[in-house]
Parts: sequence; structure tokens; C-alpha cells
Amino acid sequence: MTGPVSPYIVPGQLTSLPLGISWQSIPTNSASDAQKYAAQVTICQQATAMADARANQILRATQNTEQLFGPGSFRVNALQNGNTRLLLSQWPILSVSAIQVAQANVFPLQWVQVASGAWLVERPSLFVYGSSAAADSGTGGQAVQMGPGYLPWGGGGTFGNYVIDTTYIAGWPHAGITVSASSGDETLTVDDCTGWAPATPGATGIAGEGCSGVIYDQAGNQEPVTCLAASTTAGPGVLTLASALLYDHSPGITVSALPGQIQWATALYAASLALTRGATATKIQDIAGTGGATASGAADLQKQADDLIRPFARVT
Repeated sequence: MTGPVSPYIVPGQLTSLPLGISWQSIPTNSASDAQKYAAQVTICQQATAMADARANQILRATQNTEQLFGPGSFRVNALQNGNTRLLLSQWPILSVSAIQVAQANVFPLQWVQVASGAWLVERPSLFVYGSSAAADSGTGGQAVQMGPGYLPWGGGGTFGNYVIDTTYIAGWPHAGITVSASSGDETLTVDDCTGWAPATPGATGIAGEGCSGVIYDQAGNQEPVTCLAASTTAGPGVLTLASALLYDHSPGITVSALPGQIQWATALYAASLALTRGATATKIQDIAGTGGATASGAADLQKQADDLIRPFARVT
């Protein structure tokens, strides 16, 4: 698969789904196999961008450093237990690696590091870590509680007087396999390790279990995997698995914890993009009320995809 990271659905998955699209006619019937594959890759990438745009956030796991100002903003609030609640932009928050605080009107900024672990994620995601099955629905929150003593609450004139930097991972781990893997291997080389390792490195029990996902191999070799460790926090690297692989897997296959709704929505976006190339280039089963392979058919597919993505959208 080309590009720095794999799209949410790749050509091998897309062309095997019952979408009714004649993928061999894109870009043209006379195009080479390489040209047809390249066109499919482009459609997959565009469909992934459409899914992210509809969700108003990047759905795959990403590592972010977000800056908030407080006290007094709706994103920085004092709680009765003495903690400060930080409402971040991306969800679901999988883990927090660092928080630092500085006075916003003292330059250069003099950062105070929040003690490691002096925070907690509100509503941690279910079925991502410590589960034997990949997530099939969206769970989790987008807020973090920071321990007391780092922001002065009370008194006047403090609105927005402090800046808080939070480094965290949010989204659902998703990657493409970049090196062939064989049955019996206990590692996978992938294009993105973000979010796969345990949320609490070095922990034991459930807290020390990494992300569960599925290898979507179209050769009939689909299998679930659980990650125990990753060679890097984010970007290309190697995942260490909890058990040996049952099957061989080739580069370009995805391993993903994305909920199935997101992947199916991405496929529908891809089908709608194929239809916009014109009915003469595609064949699709008639969609009730749309007249088949027409612009209205593409719009109907996009609406279905929008409805599937809506539960995963960022609203604040």
C-alpha cells in the first residue's frame, strides 16, 4: 500500500465487498492492472478522508499535543473533588503520556510538569485494551482529569492565565502490514504503531494488555490479534503479538481495531466515488428510489455512510 499510512479500507477489501461496482472498468477497461490498482488506492484514500471529514476528527489512532487555556474556559473546569477537568478535542482518548502547565503571560513559558500518572481518563474505551475482541462500536470519552495543585482556582483576574499542554493518544489503532508475515510469527511490521501497545506500559494483568484488532486478509486468512508491545509509540515499527499468527500475510493487508461501521462507511464512500465517474464506468445493483447507477445513487450511498459515521463524530 502506498502512502505513509494505510487508508481505512484497502483495494483487496474494497473489491471483495458486495457493492456491485465493476472495479475492472476504473479508470478504464483497457488500463493495466497497476493503473487499476492505483486508481483503487486513490479512491480508498479519498473515501478515508471523507470518513474523517464527516466525523470531524481523525478516526484512526493519532498522537496529539493539544493546548488549552484556563481557568475559565468551557474546556478547563474545576471539579468539586479538587481536580481540573480538561475537555480535549479528539476521542476516544486511549492514553495520556504527559501534561505540563505554564503561566500564559510569562515569556518564555516556564513549564511545570504534572507528575507522571497524576491524571485519569474519563470513560476509558471498552473493547480496545484488555479485551479479546476488536471494538465493534464506539465507546470512550474525550476528557481528562488532572490532579489538584497545578492550577489556582478562586480569586479574580485569572481567566485564561494558564496554558495546559496535554500529550495523548486518541482514536482506534489501524495499520497496514509492510513486511510479509508467516504462520508462527509473533511479530508484525506495520506502517503505524500508534495506540497498539498497552495503555499502561509495564503494567501486569488487564492493564498490561495491548490493543486487540483483526488482520483483514482477503485470502480467507482473517484472524484476530492482540498486541503486547510496540517498538515505537507512533509511526512505522514492529508489533509484538500475544500469540503466534495462524496464517501467512502479505504487505498491504490491514490490521485494525476500527469499528466495523467505520470500515463499511468508508467502503460506501468509495462506491459513491466510483459512481461519480459515470454510469458507463460502473455497474451497481439498483438502489430503491435512486434509479441505479446515477448521481442520485452516489448521493444515497454517501447518506448511508454519513449515518454510519454519525455516532463517531466529534461534537465539541
